[in-house]
Amino acid sequence: MSIFKQLMTNLTHPKKASMFRFQRIGKTISYTFLLALAATVFLAPADIKQLFSQNPALSFIFIPIFFIFYYAIASFAFFIGVSMLAFMGLLLKELLHKRLNYQQTWSLSANAITWPALVFSIGQIFYTLPEIMIFPFILFSLIMLFVMIYAVPGSKSAPNKSSGRFL
Repeated sequence: MSIFKQLMTNLTHPKKASMFRFQRIGKTISYTFLLALAATVFLAPADIKQLFSQNPALSFIFIPIFFIFYYAIASFAFFIGVSMLAFMGLLLKELLHKRLNYQQTWSLSANAITWPALVFSIGQIFYTLPEIMIFPFILFSLIMLFVMIYAVPGSKSAPNKSSGRFL
C-alpha cells in the first residue's frame, strides 16, 4: 500500500489504521516524513511572512533555504513526538491488555498523529495558534492512539487445561 493510500485510510478509517502496525518500519518512517512535509507546507508560509515582515532586506533566495531548514526541524520534531507517543502507547497497551511491541506501537503512533497534525497545521493558516496548543495536540494524538490500540485484536487466552478432561 502506498503512503498516500495509508494517509487516506488514516483520515477515513482510523480503526482500520491499526493494521499498519505490521508494515515495514521504513514505510512508517516514509509516512512520518510525508506528514512532516504536509505540516511544513501549511506552517511555513506564515513563518516566512513573519520573517520577511521583520527583515524586508532578505531576498527570495533565502525562502528555499528557510523551507529546507524548516522541514528538517519539523521532521526532527515529528520523530521525537512519535517516539514519545509510542512510549505512552506502551502504557496504553498494558491498560488495554493488547500484545504489541515498541515497533508496532511506534507505527501506530505515527499513524495516530495524522489527524492532529493536519488539523493543527491547517488551523495555523487561519489563526496563529499559541504554543499552549501543543497540549490539545498531544491529547488528540493520545485519543487517536487509544482508538487504534483498542482496535487491535486482544491476545488469545491460553486454553483451560482442566476443562472437563480427565487423565
